[in-house]
Amino acid sequence: GGGGGGGTTGGGGLAGDNVQFLRWPVQRTGRTDQNSVVTDVTSHKLASRQMRDWSSSGVVTWAHEENHGTNNGIALSRACDDPPNSRRLCNGMCGACQLGLYVLNGRAFTLGTSPVDANSMAPLIPYVPTAMRYSRFRTYVTNPCAQCNTRPVQLFDEWVSYVVGARSAIAHVQAGRGRPS
Repeated sequence: GGGGGGGTTGGGGLAGDNVQFLRWPVQRTGRTDQNSVVTDVTSHKLASRQMRDWSSSGVVTWAHEENHGTNNGIALSRACDDPPNSRRLCNGMCGACQLGLYVLNGRAFTLGTSPVDANSMAPLIPYVPTAMRYSRFRTYVTNPCAQCNTRPVQLFDEWVSYVVGARSAIAHVQAGRGRPS
C-alpha cells in the first residue's frame, strides 16, 4: 500500500517531504517501438485496460494519454467505500477514492479525492494572472464541463501526464530519433 499527502511538515520540512511512493509493478508487455518513456508507461498500464495506438499523434501525446490510463489503473486498484458499507473498486468518481499518479520507473503515489460543488474553481480564478491563462486554463479550469471543476485534485492527473509527455520528448531526442512530433 501507500498513499500520499504532500504539503509541509510540522517540523519545517519542504512540501512533498511526506509523500509516500508506492511501487507500481509491470502489468504487461509495453510498446517497445517508440521510446523508453512510452515503454515504461504502457508496461505499467493495467492489462485489463485497452492500449491505444497514438503513433499518429506522436510520442509526447502517446506518453501523456497512456499515462492517464496508467493513473486510472492505480485508482482502480484502490478500494473505496461509496455508498457506505459496500466495497467496490474505485472508478475515480466516488467520494472516498484515491487519485493514482504514475511518475515513471515503477513509482506512483495517490491523493485522496472528494467531490466538491460545481464551479468550485470559480473563487480561485481571479488569483491566476490573466497573462497565465493559456488554452489549457479553459480546458481544465473554467470549462463548465471540466472534471477538474468538481474535482480540483484532477489537475494533478493532467500535470503529471504533461510531465510524462515532456519526459517522452526528452527520451526521444536522447535516443537519437530527432525532434519528436
